[in-house]
Amino acid sequence: MRTSHPSSLFLLKKGTRRRKKKKKKKKKKKKKKENKKKEEEEAAASVAKAKDDESLDWSDDRPDAEEQVAQQKAILEFIKSLKKVEDVAHAREENNEKRWRRAVNLSIEADHRFSTEHRERLHGYTRNMRDSVRRGFGRPTHRQTSSRLQV
Repeated sequence: MRTSHPSSLFLLKKGTRRRKKKKKKKKKKKKKKENKKKEEEEAAASVAKAKDDESLDWSDDRPDAEEQVAQQKAILEFIKSLKKVEDVAHAREENNEKRWRRAVNLSIEADHRFSTEHRERLHGYTRNMRDSVRRGFGRPTHRQTSSRLQV
C-alpha cells in the first residue's frame, strides 16, 4: 500500500486521532478513581465521627412528648384550614360556573329571540301576523309581493 495516496493518508490520520482520544479518556478514568478513593475516605471519617457522637447523651435536645403532641395538633389544624380554603375555592368555582351557564343560556335565548324577530321582519310580517302564518299563510312569494307593489 502506497502512503502517498491521499486516501491512505486520511486513514492514517484518522487512526492517530482515535488513539489520542483514547489516551485522554484513560486520564479521565484515573481522575475518577482518585475521586472515589477520596470520597470513600471521607465517608469512613464521617462514620467514625458518627460513632463517637452516638456515645454522647442526646436526651437534653429531644423535645418532650407534650411538645410533640402540640406540634402535631398545630399541623393538623393547619391542614384543616387548608382544606377549608380549598372547599371555599371549589364552591366559588362552582358558583362561577353556574353563573356562566346561566348567562350563556340567557344569551342563547336572546339570540334566538332576536334572530326569529329579525327573520320575521325580513320576510315581511310582524308578531301580529304569526296567527295568519300558523293558519297556513306562509311567506309571500316574490311574484305576490311584486304584484302588490304594482297595484
